[in-house]
Amino acid sequence: MPGFNDAHLHLGGAAADELAVPLTGVPSPEEMQKRVAAAVAQHKKANGSPGGGWDHTLWPEKDFPIASSSTPSPPRNPVILTHISGPRRRGEIL
Repeated sequence: MPGFNDAHLHLGGAAADELAVPLTGVPSPEEMQKRVAAAVAQHKKANGSPGGGWDHTLWPEKDFPIASSSTPSPPRNPVILTHISGPRRRGEIL
């Protein structure tokens, strides 16, 4: 579009979102666990499995997840799950 200038760009974040486990709208911790387990199974050992968009306010109990409820046991790969509000929030890294 001629004359349209946008100096604010999140290209790197958009690319990372495409590689992450989609967790937006996940209705329960159990569904989140299923999606994360499927992603971990697809990655080579020691390759991380990022995920983002989980929102505990959509869940029946409204509690933050804990590592033992969100990752397969024993974990093959590191897992980093980011809350829908973005990084640096209690419960972000599992």
